[in-house]
Amino acid sequence: MLRWLPFPFVRFSLAWILGLLWGLNHTEPNLWWWSLWVILIFFYFWLTLSLAKITFFQCSYLLGGLAMTIIFMSGSVRIHWSSPRLSPPITTAQGYWGEVVQPARLHDSYRRITLKLEVVKAKDDVFISEQKIHAFQHVHTHKPLKYGDRVLIHGAPSRLPGPQNPYQFNYRKFLERQGVYGQHWLEDADILIIEPSSNRSLQRSIWSLRRALQTRITEYVPTMVAREILGAMLLGNRQQVTDDVEQAFAKSGTLHILAVSGLHLGIIYGFLMAAFGVRRYHKMGRWFFLLLTLLALWLFAMLTGLAPATRRAALMFSVMVVGKHYNRRGNNFNALCLSACLILLLDPNEIYAVGFQLSYLALGSILWLQPKISAWWSPNNKIVKYIWGIISVSLAAQLGVLPISLYYFHQFPVYFLLGNLFMIPTTLVVLLIGSLFLTVGFWPTLSTILGQVLDWLTQGVHFVNQAIANLPGSTISNLWISPLELVFLYAILLLGVVYLTTIRKLWLQSVLWVWSLGLALNFHHTYNPTDEIMVYHLKGSTAIDFISKARYQSFLSKGVTIKDLNYNIFPNRRSRHLRPQLILTNSWSSESYQAWMFHGKLVILVKAPLMPYVGAPIKAHMVILSNNAVNDLNLVNQRFRSEWIIVDGSNHLGNVEMLTDQAQKMNITFHNTDQRAFRLTVEEY
Repeated sequence: MLRWLPFPFVRFSLAWILGLLWGLNHTEPNLWWWSLWVILIFFYFWLTLSLAKITFFQCSYLLGGLAMTIIFMSGSVRIHWSSPRLSPPITTAQGYWGEVVQPARLHDSYRRITLKLEVVKAKDDVFISEQKIHAFQHVHTHKPLKYGDRVLIHGAPSRLPGPQNPYQFNYRKFLERQGVYGQHWLEDADILIIEPSSNRSLQRSIWSLRRALQTRITEYVPTMVAREILGAMLLGNRQQVTDDVEQAFAKSGTLHILAVSGLHLGIIYGFLMAAFGVRRYHKMGRWFFLLLTLLALWLFAMLTGLAPATRRAALMFSVMVVGKHYNRRGNNFNALCLSACLILLLDPNEIYAVGFQLSYLALGSILWLQPKISAWWSPNNKIVKYIWGIISVSLAAQLGVLPISLYYFHQFPVYFLLGNLFMIPTTLVVLLIGSLFLTVGFWPTLSTILGQVLDWLTQGVHFVNQAIANLPGSTISNLWISPLELVFLYAILLLGVVYLTTIRKLWLQSVLWVWSLGLALNFHHTYNPTDEIMVYHLKGSTAIDFISKARYQSFLSKGVTIKDLNYNIFPNRRSRHLRPQLILTNSWSSESYQAWMFHGKLVILVKAPLMPYVGAPIKAHMVILSNNAVNDLNLVNQRFRSEWIIVDGSNHLGNVEMLTDQAQKMNITFHNTDQRAFRLTVEEY
């Protein structure tokens, strides 16, 4: 086991992160919480200053517990120290001033701009706001907003939509953790005043430089796919990479190559170590190497736009380089945790960023596991030793991020070792040649030669990635785990590594106990299911699941796409371990509707305008209206007697609003899936 004494920042970071999580998931601390925090701080310093040396060491456990408590409370206090002002809500605005704080991101038919609000005019008040919103413009707009512009806009942003289907990715919460609280589609008439920025800030200069460098890549690199890959690897322009290229990298287990982060800065640090590391043994050489390394890391980070992942990696490596400079014992782990604390101090919401979690888990695993894996074999041949080094690093990183990768991405790249064996050395070559290419723009002949070399290299990278992605069984997909299963996987991984390190029976027993508990909870969840009907919300389509005994029978209209399945339907099925039904529920259909019998209740889907009908109404438990088939609920009442009427996402918004108003006047039990998917259990029948 690790001795905790040499690793103070590891202890502090754990308390700090727990405090942040507490603050992010609870309401703002009240007066007594703040008062207790201040009192504990004064009490701690009074105690440390008043105790004698011998007494101090005797009270070390008390002082340590008190310090951890203060740090925990400090994390929760930090969350609410400088939170953006959320009241009054910006959705009540009549107009607002804002500044474009990020360059526009181009999509097929629209531009997305991030605006930071300054002054908001409501009906009876004017107030200052610190929130950010996403604004959208048509690609062919006559008033395109540029980075740095201040703009006066008429109208109010709308609130970001929340998840409408169970276990769906919560995009609203994702953006709110980045400080984005609304969205606004802008027409030219909504933009009243545009004030172009006259200030030439460092960040705007960096963005101008990046545009110039991207233009240089476009000019000298002939192949489109090579431009996409080079733009991502050298400048962090990943939004230009097509889905096919990105999927090839994902299936080969090398998607991290496209995101400028720890790997790229680690390669730069390794190159500087190989080229100038010998100077570290001289007094002045040590300072020269430190300043050179910090300068190179942050210049490259600024060149790539200071994206969040790049800032994290640069700060992380900077702290580690400084710690190594002073030869502190345990400095790698301390530096890693100190950099995490600094990042979370500046922006606590970074703790929810997937890149933040992956970066620190990967690097922490490399620092802890790679020496253990590398010790399994000590080859004498230099080439074999180099290959074994890449394998050991890849294995350590993959073990550290495997559970959380399954949780977020639901897939596992089988041939990740093969992909990294090729990509890591190739990335080193591309970065070195690419850096030279970007700095010799004044020499067209050399730029042409280097551009052609980079084109060949990146085409080779794309070819190898596609070859690996096309291998049989290259990716195991649809691997869904719950948050609780994620915790169990990390507990098993941690205890398993400790057992392999110590070979003590206690740790093996702990692994088996945790494994057994996880299996028991999974068994209880899978074999004690709830029988229910689920009507999903899909824009322009209809999707229904009849769930019984952990199995489902589904109805999907023709408009349901693979994207709809992946983002709206599969999360519910996989998270609840549902399997397809072997024996289908009785159903029948006509031109106007389709009907099912489920647990003795009749469910009807109206899919086309109802034909004239004479006779007694059919008694149904629920009627689902789809495809704008009904615009008058009186027609439904003439045909059916139903306890529930549901309108799904295949209906137009105007028709839904009209039916909603009519249902309120007629006092009908009515549900619109635009708010959330409809779920009715058998117990609620």
